Amino acid sequence: MKRLSILMTIFLLLIGIPGIASALSFSNTIDFVEDVWHDGTTYKLIDDTFIGDPYPYIYMHTINFEPAALSVDSATLSITHSGNIDNRFETWLLDDTGGAAWVGDLSRSTETWATDTFVLPTSIFSGVSGTNWSIQFRFTEGTSGFLDWDSIRLGSSTLEGEYTAAPVPEPATMLLLCTGLIGLAGAGRKKIFKK
Repeated sequence: MKRLSILMTIFLLLIGIPGIASALSFSNTIDFVEDVWHDGTTYKLIDDTFIGDPYPYIYMHTINFEPAALSVDSATLSITHSGNIDNRFETWLLDDTGGAAWVGDLSRSTETWATDTFVLPTSIFSGVSGTNWSIQFRFTEGTSGFLDWDSIRLGSSTLEGEYTAAPVPEPATMLLLCTGLIGLAGAGRKKIFKK
C-alpha cells in the first residue's frame, strides 16, 4: 500500500509539473492621432512636400504577452489609410537586425478610408518568444515625377495574431492533491492495523 501511494504521488507530480500550453490572441493598435481631420477621423500625413512627415516613415508595434509566449503562430497587419491616389505606397517590415522584408502595397484609397490587411510571413515571427515583441514598419513611396500625389493619410495600424503561451506549472495543486492522497493512505493503513 505504501509503495502504491508513493508511485501514485510521483506519477501525479510528473503529470502536473509541466502544465498545459494554451493558444491565446494578441492585438496592438496604433491610432495616428494629429490635429488634422479627414472624413471624421484624425490622421498622420506622410508626404514629400514638407507639410507632413517625410518618406520613409517608420513606426513600431510592441506586443506584451501575458502570459509569456512560447511561440507566435500567426500575425496580420491591418492599415487604415486615405489619399493613396496611385496604388503605389509600399509597406516594408523592418526586423530586429535592420533588414527589410516587403509586406505589400497599399490599395487605392483616393478620398475615402480603406483598410488593407497583410498576412505576415512566418519567417518574421518564427523565433519570437518571451514576454514582449517589438517590430518596426516602414512606409516608402514608389512613384516619382513632377505631378505626383506623393502623400497619404494614415489612420491606424493594427498588429494582431495568435500565440502559444508557455506552459504554467501547477505544483501547488499537485502538492495539495498528493498530500491528501498520502493522508488517505495513512488513514487506511491505520484502520487496517487497528483490526
